[in-house]
Amino acid sequence: MNPNARTARVPRRPTVRTLVSAIGALALTACSNMPPRSVQELPPTEYKALERSGTAIVEESKKLASQQDRMREQVEQRLQQLAEPAAPVAPAYDPLENTVVSISMFNADVGQLLWALADELKMNLIVDPHVLEQRQRTSLHLRNVSAREVYNHILDAFDLHGEIRGGALVVGQMRERIINVDMLNSNTSFDLSTGGDVFGAGMQSAGGGGQSLRGTLTMT
Repeated sequence: MNPNARTARVPRRPTVRTLVSAIGALALTACSNMPPRSVQELPPTEYKALERSGTAIVEESKKLASQQDRMREQVEQRLQQLAEPAAPVAPAYDPLENTVVSISMFNADVGQLLWALADELKMNLIVDPHVLEQRQRTSLHLRNVSAREVYNHILDAFDLHGEIRGGALVVGQMRERIINVDMLNSNTSFDLSTGGDVFGAGMQSAGGGGQSLRGTLTMT
C-alpha cells in the first residue's frame, strides 16, 4: 500500500434534522417580517347591522313557529276525522229476501223460469230481447227458499245480470265495466349486455353472423 496515496472523502448528504431546522428558521423569519397589528386597526363594529340581523332572526323564528302550529292543528284535525266512527249505513230493502217461494221446472229456458218467478212474486218483468234468444236450458227444483236465492240461481245458470227497479225484475246480459287502477309501487331494473368490448373484440365477421345479445328484466 502506498503511504503517499490520499483517501478521497465522500461528501455527506444533509440529514432530515438539518432540513427541519432550516424550514423552522425560514418560518420564524417570515413571521418576524410581518407588520404588527393592534385592536385600533380593526374595522369598527356595525351595531345597526347586528341589530337588523337580530330583528330578522326573531321575525323568521316567529314565522316558523306559527307555521309549525298551523301544521300541528291540521294534523290533529285530520286525526280526529279519522278517529270519528263512520255513520252506519242502513241496508237497502230487498223485497226478494222476505218472500219464500217454491219452483220446480224441468228443461226450461230462461224466459220460462223468469216468467214463473215473476208470477209467484206478483211483480213485473222486463227482459232484454237478446236474453230470450239464448238456446240454453236448465232444470230447477227449489222448495221453500227465498225469492232472492231463486233469482240468483237463474242469473248464474245463464250468466245474466239482473236487478230490481221499482216493482219490476229487470234482466239483461252481463255488463262489462272498465275501472282505472293506478300503477302499483314497484321497482323495475333492466340489464342488457352485448358480446364484445369497446375495441370490437368478440364480434364475429360480417359473413359469420352478428354479435351475441342477452338481457335481464326484473320487477319487484
